[in-house]
Amino acid sequence: MIKYFFSGIALATLLAGGALADNNTVFLSQDGDENAALIAQTGNGHIAGSTDQPITQNDDFNQIDVTQDNLSGRLDRRNTLGVGGNFSQRNLGVDQTGNRNALTVDQRLQSRIFMVQQDSSGAANTPAGPTNVATLTQTGNMRINQVMQTYTGDGTTGTENTLTIVQTGGQFQRSWIGDPDGLSNLNRGAFQTGASHDMTLTQTGPNNAIRRAAQFGTGQDMTVSQSGSRNLVRRAVQRGADNSLVLSFDGDNNGRRSLTEGAGAPGLGRATYVQRGSGNYAGLDVMGDNNGSAIFQWGDGNEIGSSMEMALSITGNGNQFAVSQTGADNDVAVSAFVGSRNVIGVQQTGDRNDLTLSVLGNRNGGFRSFTVGGDADIGLTPGFIDQNGNDNEIDLTVDGNGNVFTMLQDGNNNTITGLQDGNNNEAAISQVGAGHNTTFWQIGNNNVLGVTQ
Repeated sequence: MIKYFFSGIALATLLAGGALADNNTVFLSQDGDENAALIAQTGNGHIAGSTDQPITQNDDFNQIDVTQDNLSGRLDRRNTLGVGGNFSQRNLGVDQTGNRNALTVDQRLQSRIFMVQQDSSGAANTPAGPTNVATLTQTGNMRINQVMQTYTGDGTTGTENTLTIVQTGGQFQRSWIGDPDGLSNLNRGAFQTGASHDMTLTQTGPNNAIRRAAQFGTGQDMTVSQSGSRNLVRRAVQRGADNSLVLSFDGDNNGRRSLTEGAGAPGLGRATYVQRGSGNYAGLDVMGDNNGSAIFQWGDGNEIGSSMEMALSITGNGNQFAVSQTGADNDVAVSAFVGSRNVIGVQQTGDRNDLTLSVLGNRNGGFRSFTVGGDADIGLTPGFIDQNGNDNEIDLTVDGNGNVFTMLQDGNNNTITGLQDGNNNEAAISQVGAGHNTTFWQIGNNNVLGVTQ
């Protein structure tokens, strides 16, 4: 093993590979502005930074570029940014403190990022733009334990951190953001704290997982995209105001399901996306079969699927989806729910909530039950749509076969408008309170309607 340590220089360049062989370790410490470090490690068993001696840059306008290429692809000879056998330790690899700093990491085949962090206080008298930028690219069976970006300033100067993670795997490979063997559940994943941050997470291939992606602050944007099968985003969390969350899943069996009928009515599912605060926006795009997703919003003035950029669209077979909103002036718009055997559950608690739903396909909305006592049996549940509060509104359009739906409004001035066009449709509506209105059209065969006010 060869160890390299650099300290207090403006430009550090290390190329490890070829004649330098495998199992090289590099540590770096730089103080001052406008430093740059380039670390390129080719081969196996290389280490860049450790808990005791991380790659460190202090002050402003600094840059770190790390490239690690595992030529053998062997799991027992992986390259790492940070080091440690005990994943419950901090195992810090890169630590950048200051403003307008950049970190770029490119790892290939069986490599791992243990921990990287960027801390900033805001940069006075500097050009507009992100405070700190981290771009992490991994190809082939990769893992990230923890990435953390923090802004501790007063908001009068630059506040925006940008984090981009791209993981690409093959048929028998899997990647993680928030290593399952890592820190406690709450500390595994990607984190941003402050204001106006941007986080983009992209995973391509099967069996990938994001344990936790979290933003704490205001005006944050998070985009999560998974393409492949059997992928999971365990938690995507935003706490604060005026945040936006966009999730996209393309493939089958993503979210590693649960939920069940009435989409869990809604106790929410294994894959739950959370926004706590006011004025937040969420969008969800699902394409594929047997996927499960749930969105939970807590606060006032939150919206789901309210625009083209924040659309709520589910296309495929056997998908399940749940929503729970708590607060006032919340809105849900499901622009499309296309396919067969789809199940949806929505719950809104608060004032002046809206729901718009369009369903095309077969056996949607709880996928059966009712009939028994006829007139939609009015014991409720199957498709579950529950509004509890004031001035709530539901607009429902269903086009397909064997659709079953339920709606309960508990409060004042609630309105239900519907249309089921297809075969074997049943709708059960219960409105409790004053000033409710029900308008319904069922066009097709064997439709049954039961309304209780």
